[in-house]
Amino acid sequence: MGFLTHVGERRQVSPASHRQPLSALLFPYKEVLSRDLAWMKEISRPPERRRIPAVLTVSEVQQVLERMTGVTGLLALLLYDSGMRMAEALALRVNCG
Repeated sequence: MGFLTHVGERRQVSPASHRQPLSALLFPYKEVLSRDLAWMKEISRPPERRRIPAVLTVSEVQQVLERMTGVTGLLALLLYDSGMRMAEALALRVNCG
């Protein structure tokens, strides 16, 4: 129990990182020994974090791309339309003949 408290409170890990050792400890008791550990319900768990999506709508992307000009605008359009990674787009060369 001390380890889980340490992981959950002192190290301030994500809820998923806290659930992993908890599940690893509970599995042998529940599945192998067929025992329910009531004291495990008393362990503090970190609250679930609500994440705000970092995704723009199509119209927001269009507004951003319309305001970009020059090489930066061209690169942004290329990345958005092709799905290339930044390093891939920067590695492109122009062949003029």
